[in-house]
Order: sequence, then structure tokens, then C-alpha cells
Amino acid sequence: MSDEYDEYGFDEDDSLTASLVVGWHAIFKWDDKKSAGELEAFAQAFGEHVPEMRSFVPGRSVHMDGYFNLLLGSCEESAYADEGPERVNIGAVKLALDAMPALPEHLEATLKEAFPHFEKFESTSPQAYLMVDGPLSYGALVYGQAGDEFPTPFPQNTAKVMCQDMRQMAVPNGAVWGVKFREVEYDEVQRVDLSEEALAAHREGAKGLEDPAYWLCARYD
Repeated sequence: MSDEYDEYGFDEDDSLTASLVVGWHAIFKWDDKKSAGELEAFAQAFGEHVPEMRSFVPGRSVHMDGYFNLLLGSCEESAYADEGPERVNIGAVKLALDAMPALPEHLEATLKEAFPHFEKFESTSPQAYLMVDGPLSYGALVYGQAGDEFPTPFPQNTAKVMCQDMRQMAVPNGAVWGVKFREVEYDEVQRVDLSEEALAAHREGAKGLEDPAYWLCARYD
């Protein structure tokens, strides 16, 4: 893959991608006259106050105008639809979240004044977010198991995701089953709860599975 990032924060050679981003979710008013360039200017202004953060535009190939979600921070894990699910080290994601700086006081108000389309940060404290990027995009975060096919008989009360490529064909090790606790499509963004209570609930939900792990999944839907 290329070492150069495009204006959306992604490698120019990226295929459909599901990503876990640690940082902030900036929400904008819907307006089909607003462009990705305006979000780039917003990201640059943000970076003057919180340096060394990248910006990510979910669903960049779905709505070429009218973007209303922007993530600012660090991409801690990615899964590519053509390559199958990616095992996630949740402990490392939590450490990255804890290392994020605090937003400067009054930054949200300052950015609102400079960018009229900007509504608010989903949370002024850093969070972990799930997003997808690419055409016909779907992403999920699952706590469970992965393999080339689903088990028979299939465990009761268990969700499943099949990772598939652009031709709608299953990819190797693309069957993932367990607790599907976050999923997104197109330009959606979902906060990922990494609290001890949430992680304990995932373990309880997957207690019938052998050696469960966190899996990040992307597929062409």
C-alpha cells in the first residue's frame, strides 16, 4: 500500500475498510453545498489546537457532497473487505484512548464560530469509534470466533457476519460469529463502549464459545 494519505485520511490504495478510530466525532449540519474541502479546513483548524491528529471521512464514496461526519484522532485498527476480518487488541485500543489529550477549553465554541456548518462534538472527551469507508460499505465489531465457515449446529443466541469481497464472495476466514455489539453502514459512525462493564457483558454473551476474541469486519454489502 502507498505511504501517502489522500484528503480523506486514507491510503490512496485502500479498498473497502472498517476502522476503529480513537479521538473525536465532529458532527456537521446536512447541506449538499458543503464539500469535503470544508472538512479538510476544519481538520486543519482543529490540528492547530490538537496537533498530530489525522482526519477521517466515513462513507467518502457514497455522498460526494453534504458530508456531515468527521473523525479526528488516530486509527488504531483497520480491516479490509478483500482480506478478511482483523483480530483487535482491545487492550491496546484502550491504552491509545487513555493517551489522548484533553480538548482545550472553549475549542468547540471557537470552531463553531469559524465553521457555521459545525454543530458539535459527539463527546468533548475522546472516545473509540467504528466507521467504514468505501462503496456499498458495512462494518461490524464482534466478540467471538472466526473461521472459513459457520459451525453446524450454529450456537443459539449468537450473531454472525460473513466478510465478502466486491463480487459478494466470502473471503478466507471470513465467517465471524459471537456478540455483534457495533455495526455501521456507509457514512454512519458508532461509539464503541470500552468500559469494564461493557467488556464484561461481551464475555458473558460469548461464554459458550471457545477462546473468543474481538474481530473487526468489513464487507461489500
